[in-house]
Amino acid sequence: MGGYGGSDSGGADWSSANSGDGWAGESAPGWGPDAGSGASADPSVYSGQFTGTSTGTDWQTQSGGEVGSDEPVESSRNADHSELDAQGQHWVRRHFEHCNFTDAHLAGLTTDNCSFVECDFTHADLSRSSHERSAFVACTFRDTTFSGSRLDECKLAGSVFDISALDGLVVHGGDFTSVSLAGAVLSGADLSNVRLYDADLSGADLSGATLVGADLRGVHLDETNFEDADLQGAQLEGFDPRRANLQGARVNTDQALLLAAVFGLVVG
Repeated sequence: MGGYGGSDSGGADWSSANSGDGWAGESAPGWGPDAGSGASADPSVYSGQFTGTSTGTDWQTQSGGEVGSDEPVESSRNADHSELDAQGQHWVRRHFEHCNFTDAHLAGLTTDNCSFVECDFTHADLSRSSHERSAFVACTFRDTTFSGSRLDECKLAGSVFDISALDGLVVHGGDFTSVSLAGAVLSGADLSNVRLYDADLSGADLSGATLVGADLRGVHLDETNFEDADLQGAQLEGFDPRRANLQGARVNTDQALLLAAVFGLVVG
């Protein structure tokens, strides 16, 4: 599709708006939200909570700021934005639901309080992009380039990363509840205070990563590499060290006792 005109927050050319259902973009027939369940049926996915996962442990930003926007200035639903060229643009308070961003050129894109619900970013280039308090809920990132990008207090609950380039990714806080990072290479990444509750970390390389204060409760591990990682202060309830490489990993005394109990050890 053609690129949006302009690079500021209000300069996009939504020429295909009002395409029959009141939303911008082209209609994609054959899809409808799963009424009564899933991200598309839950309006909280682009505000501050995602009630479809980990009920009773809703996440909020450390700054107290809103994530996404429940009153967007522009909206796009069921739209085909494949091969979109939006490099270097700045999007503010935009909402995209079940949109196709396959092969989109989004390098250097900046988003503030934007929402992407059940969107497909397969083969998209998001390198050097920056996102602040934006939501990418139940999205697909397959062979997506995130190299050198930054995520500040973003919500990625339920999203899937499959063989995506994540080198140099900087993450400051955020909600990665039930995210699939199976096989992801995040060695040396700073994931301090990130919520990874129920995330799939099978085969992931987190060697040398900083996970201070992270929420690792109930994570799925299978040959996960935490060698030389800093796990001090991380929540480890439901964390099975037998399914991970923890050689050289740093933990505090309380965490060491918790992990030792998994092996039936009694300390003291």
